[in-house]
Amino acid sequence: MILNTIAVSLILVSAFTPYFSNLPFYVGLIFVYVCVFFSFVFQNKKIKITYPMNIFLFFLVINFFWIVGITTLNMEKRIMPIELPKIISGFEKNLAPIILLILLSRVSLSFSFIKMYVYLMFVNSIIVLYQTSQNNLTPFILSFYNPPTPNGDLSVSELAAQLGRFSGIFNQPSEAGIAYTVVFFLAIYLIVARARISFFEGGMILVIFLAGFISVSKIFFPLGVGLCLIWSMYLAFSNKRFLLMGSAMFFLIIIVGLISISSGLFSSWRGLDFFLRLFDVSSDSNIVDLFSGGRFGNTNSDTVNYFSFLFENYLFVTGIGVNAFETLDNGLLGILSQGGIFSLIFTLTPFVLLLYFVMKRLKYPEAQFILVLITFIFFASFGGLVILYNRVNIILFLFLFAFTSKIIRLENDGKKS
Repeated sequence: MILNTIAVSLILVSAFTPYFSNLPFYVGLIFVYVCVFFSFVFQNKKIKITYPMNIFLFFLVINFFWIVGITTLNMEKRIMPIELPKIISGFEKNLAPIILLILLSRVSLSFSFIKMYVYLMFVNSIIVLYQTSQNNLTPFILSFYNPPTPNGDLSVSELAAQLGRFSGIFNQPSEAGIAYTVVFFLAIYLIVARARISFFEGGMILVIFLAGFISVSKIFFPLGVGLCLIWSMYLAFSNKRFLLMGSAMFFLIIIVGLISISSGLFSSWRGLDFFLRLFDVSSDSNIVDLFSGGRFGNTNSDTVNYFSFLFENYLFVTGIGVNAFETLDNGLLGILSQGGIFSLIFTLTPFVLLLYFVMKRLKYPEAQFILVLITFIFFASFGGLVILYNRVNIILFLFLFAFTSKIIRLENDGKKS
């Protein structure tokens, strides 16, 4: 149990480590898999994975071997040059959730995991505030990003920085937006499950909230913030304690925001104009196009064209790097691109079954968390790769499986009593 807990903790920390030079792998992967290896070697207890984790594991394993198989078989059909590190990285993104699920089926969710994640995001937020004050990406932080782009093109993080959008160690605003949103889902959960948030924790969450807006990630605002408000309103009607604490936190955020604006904190922020575009609801503006970043709202968007291309050429048989494009700002499109329609089915089915499982157990705050998280993953996937992002896929699956495992334990304890 102790080794499993250490392994899960290191996996969470690994998501915040820098990349190897010129390789699409972050350093933390080394001690993650070493720790996982020792966890299994020295663990005497048999692995027992129950419903619905066993169903989720089944589809994850099937999907992993499907992607490895068709990628290997279709090497000769590749349009892009063979880049072994990128292919292995693609395999690793689909292997990581399998390892996490197995580990988390044997580890109890504790508040220490949540607090560790909040601390890590707080440090990232301090980096964001520093970047904003300097109006540039700091050299040290560049090591946390993906390797340099071909032909000397600017990376996503560099392009975003030109607009004043800073994300700390995350490669792009959409990744950062996902990570920030998870913090606020966890904050709501803590208020319900633990009945309190300390003054220090509240202060950290406010700083993280500020950094979330600086990223100008539409995944964070309006999607993540909107879901937080919906969940909060649902809880406010049934939980007076949450109503009081939630209202206090909400008004504190408003006060801090007003003080920040009146003090001129954002006067030199280059991203302010870009952020204010989100509120441009003039009659000649296309709301769908605006909030999707041009991905939807018109028939000639890259996302629409990519979908058409995949359905015409790679619907059933594809593989990592087989098609002619790599940069995809859509999670469903990314899954189709690496494994075709079968991979999409293998990926969506366990999420649907897990939704069915938690919908019957909404009396548990853990089930409410999973419901909100899956809803967020689905809608966020229209604007980003989400579960295929290198760092945040670890974060998302870690908490998804940890909360599911907690529900299973709560039910088993209830039956025993």
